[in-house]
Amino acid sequence: MSNGKLIQRILNLLTVALLIVLIGKIFFDLPVFDVIGTFPAVIALGVIYFTKNWVEVHFNIPDPILMNRITKMLYNVGMACIVLAVLFKIMRWPYQYVIMLAGSALIIISFVLSLLLDPSEVEKDDNILDDID
Repeated sequence: MSNGKLIQRILNLLTVALLIVLIGKIFFDLPVFDVIGTFPAVIALGVIYFTKNWVEVHFNIPDPILMNRITKMLYNVGMACIVLAVLFKIMRWPYQYVIMLAGSALIIISFVLSLLLDPSEVEKDDNILDDID
């Protein structure tokens, strides 16, 4: 495994850990999740995100979440759920926390699956439009 892939996996693990802490702080008021404040966790997620993007560009490696169709779909649906939950919260409609929790869970699952699945196992289909006459 190259240095870039190793750094990328470590950053993905840190992202999962911080997302779990943030979800725990938002939805469950347990003292276990008081390890880090909400604002420093959000700042740390931003730093991890930009560092991850820099590693992808510097080492010329693709994002493992976007390489696999399953993780890509879970990540995009999770982000759509979070955006929908923010809309529900702004409009003061019910069930915004349930939608936010579902979206966050889908994003965490996509990160965990990207750690477990090897992107090199996924084969790209470059002949998608060849059947059109």
